[in-house]
Amino acid sequence: MWIDALCINQQDVKEREHQADLMKRIYRQAQQVTVWLGEQSDNSDLVFDLLHMLAEQDDPANWLFNHFMSCQLQDQLLAIAKLYMRPYWKRLWIVQEIAMAAQ
Repeated sequence: MWIDALCINQQDVKEREHQADLMKRIYRQAQQVTVWLGEQSDNSDLVFDLLHMLAEQDDPANWLFNHFMSCQLQDQLLAIAKLYMRPYWKRLWIVQEIAMAAQ
């Protein structure tokens, strides 16, 4: 198990730079990558409800278009915005983690 926030001395710039190169291999070879976005708050459960709903649709883009003005979808879109404002997304290597992960 690799937890970069614990396995890397975040205060040591040289160590962080060195570990960043290793992280590519770690994430590429990982069987599964799981991220912790924090506790449920700001209706974040609505985000995952929406993602599950979209996964069940034959045409997710069309479904979103047809439901865009619904109050429930507006709440979910606001929850998405708040989820993406969390500190997790401010980490520089988050894209690398996601892009390198097989699952």
